[in-house]
Amino acid sequence: MASDGTVTVDLTATQYVILSENQRKKKALAETKDAYNQLLFDNQALLQQLEDTNREAYHAAEHFRQEVLGKSQKIAELQTQLEQLRYDKDEHISRLQDHAAAREAQLQADAEALSTELMARIDSLQTEVDGVLEFKQRRAESEAALAALREESVGLREALDAQRAQLERHYAGLHAKMRKEYEQRLEELK
Repeated sequence: MASDGTVTVDLTATQYVILSENQRKKKALAETKDAYNQLLFDNQALLQQLEDTNREAYHAAEHFRQEVLGKSQKIAELQTQLEQLRYDKDEHISRLQDHAAAREAQLQADAEALSTELMARIDSLQTEVDGVLEFKQRRAESEAALAALREESVGLREALDAQRAQLERHYAGLHAKMRKEYEQRLEELK
């Protein structure tokens, strides 16, 4: 009977160890699930942030496109005006030269005054055209930066997807391993 009593105590102590180990593993599994859920939540927050950034980038690009469209139309108008002013200047100078010699001095002074005014207008228009061209260059740089940000966001999304898949595989493997150990312990108890 003494040997029966010893066996019973050993079996009970073994069961207690297995039960304690199972509870520890159960707690570890619960903590792992909590960490996984936190990663999913963080991933969703990052995806929302990415979507917000993309939406803002789209609105900014649309704004720039509208602004560039307006500026392009203004450039076309200014170029037409510039050509017309140049044509008018040349035509006016040609007419002045055809006038009589007596009026030539007066007409020459008028032509020079008009030429100066037209040149100032041309310079003013050229300055505006230069400003518009500079804006177009800045817009091209902004679009290039926007394209780079889009590429970066695609890379980040792919990295997040890869990380999520890796974590899912890791936790699935860990779960399977813990289940196998648990079943093996149960089998040893039988």
